[in-house]
Amino acid sequence: MFVRDLMHSKRGWAPKWLMGTLLFGILGITVPQTWAMGPGAKPDGEKLYKAYCAQCHEGQVARAPQRKILAKLPASLVVHSLEVGKMRMQGWVRTSAERRAMAEWITGKEIIEKDDTVAGFCSDAPGSFSLTADAPKWNGWGVDNFNSRFQSTEHAG
Repeated sequence: MFVRDLMHSKRGWAPKWLMGTLLFGILGITVPQTWAMGPGAKPDGEKLYKAYCAQCHEGQVARAPQRKILAKLPASLVVHSLEVGKMRMQGWVRTSAERRAMAEWITGKEIIEKDDTVAGFCSDAPGSFSLTADAPKWNGWGVDNFNSRFQSTEHAG
């Protein structure tokens, strides 16, 4: 009621000092702490975890996995959860550097940019297909309209 009366004062809006105070108050609550640290400072993952994650992940919430379980995951999976997974609403208010620092501290592992699971693939994969007239004529399940799954020597090449 009091706020409504201020907002509808004689001039139509609340005084500028009140609007400025509210704006800075909201910014002070929502702006991540590392924005004030500067571009070269690296966030402290442990401090961030204790401030924003420990209240659920230290066993207080039954559905939240405990930190010892999270430590078994790759750091990139924890970051993925904070960016687009179930924890995206909590990760949304943290900067990318903060999310990475928390994930690295929680798991005790560094985030790997290169995925080693594709190391065994050929460099020219998937290759190219020959679409010349003398190429095999196999298309889908069979070479004919009856789906007979028979490839003659002539068509096989």
